[in-house]
Amino acid sequence: MGFEHLWPLLFLAFVPGIVLLYLLKQKVQTKKVPALNLWQEAFESVQASTPWEKFRNHLLMYLQIAVLLLLVFAMLMPYIKRKGGETDHVVLCIDTSGSMNGRYKQDSTKLEEAKKQALTYVDQLDPGTKVTVVTGAQTAQLLVTDSTDTGSIKKTIRGIGETDIAGSLEASLQIVTPLVKQWHNYKVIGFTDSDADVGKLNADIIALTDQEGTTNVGLSWLSHQTDAEHKITTQAGITNYGEKDFETDVELYLGDTLFDAQTVSLKAGQSKTITFHTTTNSHFRKLTASKGYLKAHIVAEDGNSHDNTVYEMIERQKKKTVLLVSKQNSFMERALSLEDSITVEQTTRTKNINPDKAYDFIVYDGVMPTKWYHNENVILLAPSDKVVIGKQTLVRKVQTFKNGSITFPQSNITQDLEAFTVNAAKGFRYALPSWAYSFAGERNQCVGYLGKLQDRVVAVLGFDLHNSDLPLQMEFPVLVQGILAQAEQTMSFDAASYEPGDTVTLQLGSGKQAAIRWQDPAGQTVTDQNAQGQAVYTDTRMAGLYHMTVTDTKRSTKYFAVTFPEKESKCTNRVHITQNGRKQTVTTENVSKLYGKRMLVRPLILIVLLLVCVEWIVYRRRTNSTNRFNKVSTIACRILLFAGLTAAFIGISMSHISDSTTTVFVVDVSQSFAGKRSEMVQQIRDELKKLPSKDRAGVVAFGGDANVEQFVSDTVKFTELNSVRVETETNIEKGLQTAMSLFSDRDGKRIVLLTDGRQNSGDVRKMSSSLQAGNVELQVLQQDCTPDKEVWLSDMTVPEQITPGERFTVEIEVNGNVATNAVLQLYNDTKLRRQEHVTIQKGTNHFTFQDQRKQTGFTNYRAVIVPEKDTIQANNEYVAYTKATEQKKVLLIEGKSGESKQFQKVLQAAGINYDVVTPSFAPDTLKKMREYSSILLENVYADDLKSGFMDHITTYVKDYAGGLIAIGGDQSFALGAYRDTALEKVLPVNMEIKGDKDSPKLAMTLVIDHSGSMTDASDGGKSKLEYAKEAAAAAVNNLRSTDIVGIESFDDGYHWQVKPIRLTDRDDVLSKIYGIKDGGGTSIYPALKEAYEQMTKVSTNDAQIKHIVLLTDGQDTYHGYDDLLKDMNDHKITLSTVAVGSDADVNILRTLADKGKGRFYQTNAGTGLSRIFAQEVFLSQGEYLVNKTFTPVITANSDILEQIREGGFPEMLGYVGTTLKSNATAVLMDDKKESPILATWQYGLGTTAAFTTDVVNEWTANYAQWEDYPAFWRGLINQTIGEQNHQGITVTARQEGSAGVIEYTNAKVSGDDQVTAVYDDADGKTNTVTLHSVSGSRYEGEIPLSDVGVYQINVRRSNGKKILDNTNTQLTMQYSAEYRYDTTDTALNELIASVSGRSINSLEGCFDTTPQRNAAKRDLTLYLLMAMTILWFLDIWNRRMPDLLPTALRRLGNLRSKAVDTILSAVDTPQEESAVKTKQKKITRPKKQKKPKQQKQQASQAMLDISSLKKGLQDMYDDTQK
Repeated sequence: MGFEHLWPLLFLAFVPGIVLLYLLKQKVQTKKVPALNLWQEAFESVQASTPWEKFRNHLLMYLQIAVLLLLVFAMLMPYIKRKGGETDHVVLCIDTSGSMNGRYKQDSTKLEEAKKQALTYVDQLDPGTKVTVVTGAQTAQLLVTDSTDTGSIKKTIRGIGETDIAGSLEASLQIVTPLVKQWHNYKVIGFTDSDADVGKLNADIIALTDQEGTTNVGLSWLSHQTDAEHKITTQAGITNYGEKDFETDVELYLGDTLFDAQTVSLKAGQSKTITFHTTTNSHFRKLTASKGYLKAHIVAEDGNSHDNTVYEMIERQKKKTVLLVSKQNSFMERALSLEDSITVEQTTRTKNINPDKAYDFIVYDGVMPTKWYHNENVILLAPSDKVVIGKQTLVRKVQTFKNGSITFPQSNITQDLEAFTVNAAKGFRYALPSWAYSFAGERNQCVGYLGKLQDRVVAVLGFDLHNSDLPLQMEFPVLVQGILAQAEQTMSFDAASYEPGDTVTLQLGSGKQAAIRWQDPAGQTVTDQNAQGQAVYTDTRMAGLYHMTVTDTKRSTKYFAVTFPEKESKCTNRVHITQNGRKQTVTTENVSKLYGKRMLVRPLILIVLLLVCVEWIVYRRRTNSTNRFNKVSTIACRILLFAGLTAAFIGISMSHISDSTTTVFVVDVSQSFAGKRSEMVQQIRDELKKLPSKDRAGVVAFGGDANVEQFVSDTVKFTELNSVRVETETNIEKGLQTAMSLFSDRDGKRIVLLTDGRQNSGDVRKMSSSLQAGNVELQVLQQDCTPDKEVWLSDMTVPEQITPGERFTVEIEVNGNVATNAVLQLYNDTKLRRQEHVTIQKGTNHFTFQDQRKQTGFTNYRAVIVPEKDTIQANNEYVAYTKATEQKKVLLIEGKSGESKQFQKVLQAAGINYDVVTPSFAPDTLKKMREYSSILLENVYADDLKSGFMDHITTYVKDYAGGLIAIGGDQSFALGAYRDTALEKVLPVNMEIKGDKDSPKLAMTLVIDHSGSMTDASDGGKSKLEYAKEAAAAAVNNLRSTDIVGIESFDDGYHWQVKPIRLTDRDDVLSKIYGIKDGGGTSIYPALKEAYEQMTKVSTNDAQIKHIVLLTDGQDTYHGYDDLLKDMNDHKITLSTVAVGSDADVNILRTLADKGKGRFYQTNAGTGLSRIFAQEVFLSQGEYLVNKTFTPVITANSDILEQIREGGFPEMLGYVGTTLKSNATAVLMDDKKESPILATWQYGLGTTAAFTTDVVNEWTANYAQWEDYPAFWRGLINQTIGEQNHQGITVTARQEGSAGVIEYTNAKVSGDDQVTAVYDDADGKTNTVTLHSVSGSRYEGEIPLSDVGVYQINVRRSNGKKILDNTNTQLTMQYSAEYRYDTTDTALNELIASVSGRSINSLEGCFDTTPQRNAAKRDLTLYLLMAMTILWFLDIWNRRMPDLLPTALRRLGNLRSKAVDTILSAVDTPQEESAVKTKQKKITRPKKQKKPKQQKQQASQAMLDISSLKKGLQDMYDDTQK
């Protein structure tokens, strides 16, 4: 226990005073009574007791002393000490980021709990403790500074509002750091639910983590897209951030209409894409017409309701009229007509254009425009020459290319589509105008560009659509509509979507003026009555739907949405803080367990009130004073006492307004303002000499950071700016934040800002609410410091990636405010590549250089300009880098030329770089194979491949990490003769079907024509009979030892080489096949009938499948096969036929095959016969070519499926049967999980895969429209080329001021992984920095940047000593943004206007104004307790010495005679005098006439027994004995 004050102990002097009042007697006056007999015994009893013994009966005195002691004890301000110690200054930092809106307990959020605990802590503080309150998420707000007014502090804390801004407690801690430097004894208390680095602050963190079992589900995005049939599909992204599975309904609203609801089940940590029902374009437009947005909403309650709703804005489309000038272009016509709001007209010649009609767009397809008609926008398709209209050049510097691959990167034209590539047989490259940007390129040269030329949209595309595959791509209509959208003249926002805390800018149009009314999701409004050109809104702290009303010539409403940041949705069950470099877990959840003092004043006051009540009751029972003065004074004292104690208990305070003002000078010390620094310092010194006597002042200096140069004082001795700062940036926001931290609540507040206003870090507009809430007067002395003669390099552009040997363009941008000559140099690494003498004009200048890089890897470029007229040299250098890489390429070998045309479109959509060949052109050497990272065999028959390919494929995969994917079809796997070849060896499947159940046994008879015509030479110089024998041998080799085989040859008769027999001696059967000799004529029927009869002798137990293959090249005049075929059908014997050559009887053979339920083949012999016979073995078994409808089943997790959205695979219609090898992985299987559809395995260093269905849309017809099909193939191919470890890994590096920020994102990262970055600093020293997790899979770290140049960085993820992945990147450090003079910033002027500040030309008179002052409050508890203590003693005195005051009045006034004094003395004698004396007084007063009732009572009192007399005498003695 401790005490605030000790001087109240002086009031203990009242204790002996009370005791004396009870020991002393009043002076007794002599009175005459009739007799003393009755009182004698009572007097004797009283005289027998000592004075000290009599104290035992004085309860009233003890109560009075107890009250006095308690009052003194309360004035000492006692408290119970708690852990944390005493402190003079307390800073309460409260995290107000979006995650703090999550549910903490059933009835409160984490923010509400933080406020509740902060209020509790303030109650525990010692009186006089100075409190500062800071809140923050992305940026900090200083709400209370150094205040002792508990009531005001608590009111401020209660008023802290919610925000959904992404951030953490660190924003608040940053503003606290400079503040606490002026204090020796302070404590920082932080309330947060996320990790924080408190640095060296004396801080304690209260962890408000999610309660165990909390589940939060959030919506992160919402979008819609239109397919080729004009159907609109809406999708939303949902994630379960909790640790438990969760199920909820998600509703979709189109405008105000509930359109669909989907039930979603999510496992812990799982993300899904919800696909809502499709609708027609017209229906969609109708529902969203009234409200220009879509809304998705989670119905179920979860941990944070703020992320349960997400919006997408729908722009209302204006009607457009487009004129297509073209001979015929149906592609463009359809693309233009997709939107209902567009009307398309056509003409073939420019002379047919109606000059009186205004069009929104004119599309010139291969036609050269000649003039402007109105204010139309234009699209030029394949202009082949320079285009000039009037004095405006639309197209210049045309170059032709052939067979080009054109890349369309991501741009605002293609909206959210990823980059894509198309092919064009012929096209044109253009010089990029300064008013446009490129949206299509070929070999890093501009092929398409778009820009605005005098408010006209001009788009140029450098190839004929008919000579390209662009119209066949799904991106084509999006591209066309995107170009048309650029001409919208409506007001537009500066971004498509926003997060809480973003600044929203509405572009009104050049020179336009309007009144703007912004409304947030809570209905609060802000009005800007005079917005010109653009309107800015900064209060986007809450997620939700905002709308604004714009009034110019008419009134319109626009919407924008603020989406809850995904980072804030995540549940946290622990908080880590880093303090003095050490990381530890925070376990404290309640501030009351650790800190503060428990003040005992109010409990003591409450006890005093109770004792005073008890004392009053005792007093009233013991006394019955008839003294009117005594009664009135006693009651008055009690009323005052109760009132005073009650006021002290409530904590009443008194307000007073300070008459002093605190002024803080905020000085810009960045490099751009360096020329004015000395002058500003001198002005501040001069003005401080004029500081009013009661005022105080301080000085803050800022650049990229801020420091307090002079803390607030009434005796400021400022001389110079001494502290070290980041001078390469201008962060006005941070300077104002630091100034705000120096103010006290009681004083008026004034900030005097000295700057050039050119901020390049932070956003000063965010300080508007803080300045207004604090009633801070803002004065700004803004001076321009741009040199009169200045030239600077503002940009250098090189391709992000190039191919070795490729020529590319380096574009350099030079700005200047003076015309001069200069030398422009371009360095590649340290070698001077180009040097030109150039002329610099005022404004922006563009220069281009051509260069070529032969080596792979990163290469750096440095541009240097040496002007004749210049002031600052620091901005005469600019750096950039590019990377020369050879994109990994795959080889597609298609079984038949042109068969894979549709599949190639899938590869293009997947962004795969590939070559395509037929089997005869397949690489046959290892060197040729290694030119490709992976090889795809699309339905390729093994024998069609070169022998060199089969010889090297094993080495290519095993030793050189090559990839191989075999794709199914009727010429692949077992049907493609892969069995017992190198292909079967490296692939993850066996060609033979093996399973738990036995495959049916086969009996096959080969009936071979060996007539004389079969000896004719065929392809390759061999006879048809030789090929037939090889084919029969191939068939036998594909039969199993359990199968039955028969070989019959025929001419005009027939002969059995091998009657149907089980294949136990394969070699013997083969030798008899090769022993077939040529014969005579051709007679088919007898041989076929004989084969049938022999097959009927094979029992069904020996063979469940019976099949005959007939091969012939001749004619047969016999046509009576019907009965034979019927018998064969009855015995379930099937028949296939093979017609060799053009002389065969095709009709009869086709009929035999059809009626025999087999297959018909026609071939010119050669190797085709072997293929046919081999395939017949497998096809006749009915297991290898499976035609059925099924949905493939995912049977293993794989990187291949990472980019596949939820919903599974479409149905397939068939596949080739295989068997999975033991060490392989089946990613997909058929619906019965018997046969693999997609299998992979590691073979040596390489990866191979078997995709047993086709890619020609026979078995995969449903996959042609599957949007995830390209992603599936991209994942599969990347797996085989070794790219899977880098799937989903993103590494970026960017400059922020004088630091480099490295960002690493990898969804696979685990809690035990460590991410580090290795880099070389300016001195060439290698350094390592650890990247820390900022949001699960995203890691960030900073490296210091000192000199201009390119920094090499390698980011790696490791687990222990094992490096799991590593990625190289580079970072450019440019000269300080302080030396860029081509940018204008109106943010400071907007701030001045929003806070009613004023611009000044000098500091003179800056103290003359009177800022608004806040009323300060003083707690009156101690003063009231002092007054009540004195009043208590006076009340006791008054009751114990009732004649003191009357006596004083008699002596002073001498107003009455002695007789009257005697009467007054008799009247004023208190109840405590003896009954005898009272009775005597009443009997001997002749002037007091009694009423009958009074006389009766007096007579009753006279009839007292001796005990009553004794008691009365005792009381009399106690009260009057002297």
